[in-house]
Amino acid sequence: MKQCIKAPNICLGRDSRELSTRCNIQLCCRDEIKEEKEIVQNIIDTIDYCSRDISGLLRISSKFSYGSTVINSNKDEGLAEVLSVVRRFSLLIYEFQDKIIHDSIIGDLSFSFISELQRWFEYQFLNTTSSTNFPVQRASILSDINTIEMALGVCIIEDNTDSLDDLFF
Repeated sequence: MKQCIKAPNICLGRDSRELSTRCNIQLCCRDEIKEEKEIVQNIIDTIDYCSRDISGLLRISSKFSYGSTVINSNKDEGLAEVLSVVRRFSLLIYEFQDKIIHDSIIGDLSFSFISELQRWFEYQFLNTTSSTNFPVQRASILSDINTIEMALGVCIIEDNTDSLDDLFF
């Protein structure tokens, strides 16, 4: 176990130590986590006070895009996968804002997904759960983004020829 660069604690083992030695600056994992929590809290607040119009969607899109780019996934594949979905969703919000606002079904899907992402951020970064509020599963987020993309007509079908061969042969 390595010692923290700023305090007499054990290092949390994030990427900050490597960055600190390369750039001759003192980046601490705890400082990085504190900043991430502030970013997530900002995202959550933006969602809480968002109106269901284009300006509200653009604010959410901006916060999602910034957060998914800045937050360190620390080589956690699950976190990196969801953050890439958040980034993809922020792009969809920006590109299809009129369709999301004017089509009630797509709007309901999108705002429901925004609420799910809000719960995921709260659980993942702020460790908030209640007895009635279970953590959002990564598989659910991946499934929901696919549903939204299909509703918007932007469905990306992956070529899984090998798995199809296994089914039929």
